[in-house]
Amino acid sequence: MRDTLRPVRDAAESPNRRAGTPAIGLDGALNCRDLGGLPTLDGRRVRQGRLYRSDSLHRASKRDVETLHRLGVATIIDLRDADEVALNGRGRLALEPITYVNRPLRFNPALDAATDEASSPLVRRYRDYLDESGGAFVAVFDLLAETTTYPAVINCFFGKDRTGVVVALVLAALGVDRTAIVEDYASSARPVASLITRLTEDPSTLMPSREPIRADSTPSPRPWCTSSRNSTGETGVRCPGSSARVSTSRVWTSCASCCSSEAERTT
Repeated sequence: MRDTLRPVRDAAESPNRRAGTPAIGLDGALNCRDLGGLPTLDGRRVRQGRLYRSDSLHRASKRDVETLHRLGVATIIDLRDADEVALNGRGRLALEPITYVNRPLRFNPALDAATDEASSPLVRRYRDYLDESGGAFVAVFDLLAETTTYPAVINCFFGKDRTGVVVALVLAALGVDRTAIVEDYASSARPVASLITRLTEDPSTLMPSREPIRADSTPSPRPWCTSSRNSTGETGVRCPGSSARVSTSRVWTSCASCCSSEAERTT
């Protein structure tokens, strides 16, 4: 991962900053920013344009999709639970040739009600992510160790808690200064407050923003599913969370929670 994110010394490539990179400026995601430029303990800086953190991208507008393509985003690592993805969907990005990987971070809700003066409920939850979702952390780090993953976006719903824990560990692994890691985490406060206001004023924000799909269109296989061919030579895709194979020549409909957005259905 150190090689793929490659901290640099060139100030022109990664400007001098501690945290608070300006938001990418998406219409449908208020907490999306580049992690490049953060200082490491050995005097270098995280390379820009390689790793982004964000709130959920299910409300991405057409302009947002164009922006993500311009940034060259190759992979979206979604930390939302399957139920969240099933409810909110993936919006326009479900139709884009960007690799989508869902690695939910879970916690034990009972811990929020636990009485422990030594730590806050949020701290207990963050620690429980590690206990309950160790496999997801390993999977994310394995992805980040591959050069083909980049540029990548890591997101959850608000882009603060689950994303914050994963990003903090990634930055620590890169040798980023602890103060800079904390400041980057704190940079989510203002956009999250704006997102909560947006949700309060317009509950439809929970629903995906998407363009109509023509009835006569023939979509390509989902990038997060694996292409397969049966004994008769018919090509299809296999969802990683299901044993079912679906045809690539049918209309889109609602998929199981493993892919959690549009998917193909045999009829």
